[in-house]
Amino acid sequence: MAKILGEGHTFPIIDVWDDPSEIDFDKLPNQFVLKCNHNSGIGLTICKDKENGIIVKGKSDDHTNLSYDEVRAWLNEGLQDNFYLHSYEWPYKNIKRRIFAEKYMVDKNGNDLGDYKFFCFNGEPKYVWVGTNYTPMHFDVLDINWNNMHLKWGYENSPEELVKPEGFDEMVEVARKLSKGIPHVRIDLFNIGGQIYFGEYTFYTWAGFGTFDPPEWNRKFGDILQLPEKMI
Repeated sequence: MAKILGEGHTFPIIDVWDDPSEIDFDKLPNQFVLKCNHNSGIGLTICKDKENGIIVKGKSDDHTNLSYDEVRAWLNEGLQDNFYLHSYEWPYKNIKRRIFAEKYMVDKNGNDLGDYKFFCFNGEPKYVWVGTNYTPMHFDVLDINWNNMHLKWGYENSPEELVKPEGFDEMVEVARKLSKGIPHVRIDLFNIGGQIYFGEYTFYTWAGFGTFDPPEWNRKFGDILQLPEKMI
């Protein structure tokens, strides 16, 4: 990643473990995020104020004041989750399962980060899936010129008009660089006051089973995809 974008474009990693029993919570800062590296959601723990015992499990505020043993049990559940068996996405099959502690990141106003997921085809970003809330979650699909397509893909649209973030054109360029030479990939980025952070490469959004509303957008996205003539 640093070879393409340079340093400072990933969330700082605090520590990494193979087993939740190895975690020494006293050595962690007051705010942090714990997550497994091989799945989506199970084990995710967001700590916003360790000193007051407020630990949020997952992306919901429903589970607070968890004990450290409860967090370890939740992370162990995540490690036991064979994500490959959910929908048989092969990159998850043989991944070494580990627990990461990352720095807890917020925007310049102290709010949860917006989530910008760029759908790229042969190195060209075409649309961006913008997440603006987690409780409840809202997502909107916009084109690269920041025009809202007013369609749904699994989540309700935001009730408010989306504001184009500072440095959006730079985000598009970052997505272009990271997706170069790939027939299709989703590049997930975050933006903190114009500073761009990389989230992940996603090759199979919803394992390819997600559908748009209205349904004609399924064909529109499919028509953009141009597969290589030769497969290895």
